[in-house]
Amino acid sequence: EIKSHMLLFVKKSAANFEEVKGFLGETAKALKGKLLFIFIDADIDDNMRILEFFGLTGEDVPTVRIINLEAEMSKYKPESSDITAEALTKFASDYSEGKLKKFLNAEKTPEDWDAKPVKVLTGGN
Repeated sequence: EIKSHMLLFVKKSAANFEEVKGFLGETAKALKGKLLFIFIDADIDDNMRILEFFGLTGEDVPTVRIINLEAEMSKYKPESSDITAEALTKFASDYSEGKLKKFLNAEKTPEDWDAKPVKVLTGGN
């Protein structure tokens, strides 16, 4: 049972939809059995909940994430925003090799987070 999924968030109405989906297909063939590969159509309103779960909006697509469905539901974000077969394969390979840090949906740390007596803590500090 494969517990790790690569999700490609893309609008089916996008001019480059077939190309981007093809990149996911190439990656899936290369890494068959290691991850499940899924595309999420960001044009469908019901899919917005999935985007929200990953801290995304419709303006963030196309993008990709990996989720491990074990107890912690760990999420991973690629370092690059490139959506190519090479970039997706590298992202999946880095994940499989344990080279990626978990991605936490957190507010950005304000520059003056420690300027006042009460400190502002976020997932980034």
